[in-house]
This record gives sequence, C-alpha cells and structure tokens, in this order.
Amino acid sequence: MTIVLMDPAFAVMQIGQMWAVTIAVFMVALPAGFYIACLASTLPALFPTASRYGAMGLTFNLGVSLFGGTTPLFSQALIDLTGNSYMPAFYIMFFSVIAFVAVLFMKKSAHKPLLGSFPTVATHEEAIELARTQDDNPDLDPDTMPIPVVKV
Repeated sequence: MTIVLMDPAFAVMQIGQMWAVTIAVFMVALPAGFYIACLASTLPALFPTASRYGAMGLTFNLGVSLFGGTTPLFSQALIDLTGNSYMPAFYIMFFSVIAFVAVLFMKKSAHKPLLGSFPTVATHEEAIELARTQDDNPDLDPDTMPIPVVKV
C-alpha cells in the first residue's frame, strides 16, 4: 500500500488546502497502521528466546533512529539536489520495496515454537502426544529447543 499510495498522497498534499493535507496524511498513515499492527507479533519471532528482548530493542530503536530520525534531512537534501518535491515519496517508496523483499524472505513461525522456546501444551495427555510424535511433527524442530533433545 505504501508503494501505491505514497505518490498520490504527495500529489494531494501539494494542493495546499487543509482538507487535502488531511486526506494525504490519512493516505500515508493507513499503510503505516497496518505495518505497526503486525510489528508486535513479528519482531519477537525473529530472535531466539535468550536474546529476544535485547535484540528487539536494539534493532527497532536503531532502525527508527537511523531512518526515522534522518528521513527529514535526506528528504530535504534530495529535494535541494533534484528540485523535485516528490523525492520524499520516492525515498519512502524505495525503502518500502526493500522492506517488501525482506518480508518475502521471512520464515513463517505460525504454529511453531519460537527459536529457543519450549512447545506449550495444555494437558498432560497433550504433552505425551507431542513427545510421542515430535520426530514426525513438521511444526516442531527439536534442534532449536533450549535443552538439546537426545535421540535414542
């Protein structure tokens, strides 16, 4: 959505009326809302349990400070360099394409214990069934558990 809506949002924004700016901000905020909604569940799945808190904090804040903090500087520099007031839109669209490619290569973690976590069960019988079928369970990889599984 960001790739599609960013250019039209900047066109609407340049009308210069308050109603146009409001519509443009909504066009920019809508895809950002979808991104932020998924962020809380996606980031933890990218890191092993033992380092999850620190790795999430470091990568999230480093990314926000490097790109969020410097975007106005780079946007103004690109406008000054090219004379094109749409350059901030192209800048955001460029990094959206990179993010889209990164998302395509992310490993799916649904229904699987996260790296370094134990699988969870609700009952004793479910634990016995999980242990009995762990070698054939495609959603369970014993090699990623925090305590090595010794195969007998």
